[in-house]
Amino acid sequence: MPYLRLESLLATTALCSLVVACNPDTPEPMTDDTGSESDSETGDPIPDPICGNAIVESGEACDDGNTLETDDCLNDCTLATCGDGILNEGVEACDDGNTDNTDDCVDCAMAVCGDGSVQDGVEACDDGNMADDDMCTNACELATCGDGFVQVGVEECDDTNMDNNDDCIDCLAATCGDGFVQIGVEECDDGNTDNDDGCDDTCMGAVCGDGFVQPGEECDDANLDAMDGCAPTCAWEFRVAFATSTSHTGDLGGLGGADAICNMLAQNAGLQGTYMAWLSTDASSPATRFTQSTVPYMLPDGNKVADDWADLVDGDLDFAIARTETGGMSVNTSEMCGGSARLARTGTTEFGTLGASTCLDYSSAIPSDFGAIGRSASNMSQWSNCGELPCDVSLPIYCFQQ
Repeated sequence: MPYLRLESLLATTALCSLVVACNPDTPEPMTDDTGSESDSETGDPIPDPICGNAIVESGEACDDGNTLETDDCLNDCTLATCGDGILNEGVEACDDGNTDNTDDCVDCAMAVCGDGSVQDGVEACDDGNMADDDMCTNACELATCGDGFVQVGVEECDDTNMDNNDDCIDCLAATCGDGFVQIGVEECDDGNTDNDDGCDDTCMGAVCGDGFVQPGEECDDANLDAMDGCAPTCAWEFRVAFATSTSHTGDLGGLGGADAICNMLAQNAGLQGTYMAWLSTDASSPATRFTQSTVPYMLPDGNKVADDWADLVDGDLDFAIARTETGGMSVNTSEMCGGSARLARTGTTEFGTLGASTCLDYSSAIPSDFGAIGRSASNMSQWSNCGELPCDVSLPIYCFQQ
């Protein structure tokens, strides 16, 4: 029976091998002329190594005597290694026969988020950690605003939503002036820090008495007191008029330059509001550019000039504009008109319209050009229309609150 012979041969070979291994005096095998090993005593050829006989022979790394491919010794008597394509049970979770770390088997372990290798088609990133505050979350997704994780150095907050009315806006902490109304905290938010546009710089809605002149308000003195110039309704209770304490030639820089002089002096004197000069040009006059007041015009010292616009331009005044912005007497000049040296440059009639001359619309200071003048000590028509003087003469101007 051939099978018995092979089995006997295998047993005999194994026995011979054991005898040689156990007897140190056994002669080394001899090699015949063909290069094959032979027994040193008998000269018989030594059989080739047989993988699977449970004996580690020449050329074998191992021999576990079985045909299992999933243990530490493969069927070709080589040691199992990661990447050999054979799953080593209990040691490897997978073995796909390659060293590609972008598939689902990484170093013979199943690919997972956090292993440091980006799995193609599954992970967007993998930074080898479980931190949620860097560029790659612990779900191996790229960090984005709205993912619920605050990215250090990039985001101030992340509340998992794109709602701009809570305290986290586009992953930045909500602040007054960001243009979004934070519910329960802000009344308004117009994206700026202006205080005169209906929403102040604390994101509170404008109200009369907040100290800021809002659309629809003439004034706001930060209180609701009456008889202090600004009414509790934020409208002027009266408007101030004065003659400047400074004198100027006819070259005032146009109406804009003259208005700037009025506002500078009023501000320095602590007067509220904005002011315009009582001057006319070929294109404009007080009758066309002034706010035509429905409340009285008053001097800084409290004397009433006129009841309202209509009373101001009816030809005479209740009291002459004989006071400066500080309440002092109007300036005596080097010239005379109507028996008085207290004059003012006007270029305007007592009715608020264009006068006889305007120093080339208040751009000339040469003696050959002229400008109409008024007498500040008069409460009659001469207060605004008292002749002409050369434009090189320095005179005060009148200023009226708007």
